[in-house]
Amino acid sequence: IGFTPAGASGGAAYAQGIVQKALQKTFSPEFLNRIDEIVYFESLQKESIIQIIDTEWTPIQTRVEKMGYNIELTDGARNFLADKGYDVQYGARPIKRMMQKHVEDVVATTLLEGVPYGSTLHIELNETQDGTVCRTTPGAQLPLQNEDKIEANNVDTNQN
Repeated sequence: IGFTPAGASGGAAYAQGIVQKALQKTFSPEFLNRIDEIVYFESLQKESIIQIIDTEWTPIQTRVEKMGYNIELTDGARNFLADKGYDVQYGARPIKRMMQKHVEDVVATTLLEGVPYGSTLHIELNETQDGTVCRTTPGAQLPLQNEDKIEANNVDTNQN
């Protein structure tokens, strides 16, 4: 039966009518009598998609802050993720992959390039508006919690 885009003409009553007719054509009245309730799903609105992105953002932000960096997601990047991460057929499922590709991978690459400890990472929409970029600004060094300390002096770089 499928989904209709948010704001499509006809509304919920029209969609429910289509679902009812399809069910009546497909299943016998005896079977339909045994169904307690039919749940109708509507397409997500952009505000809901932004909330999902914010929910996915929180663990990333926490992880990066435990490493000793501040991190911000600009509205431009957030809107880009909302537009590209939502699919009418698959719903919000692609958002997690978009967050990994356009946030986590970008942050990891930036940190591997060498960012001063305590800097702020700004995830922004790139100039061509087809992805994100991580801009950094130096900041005050943030204290690490004891369990999160990285002991760089104990790393053995000898490849014997």
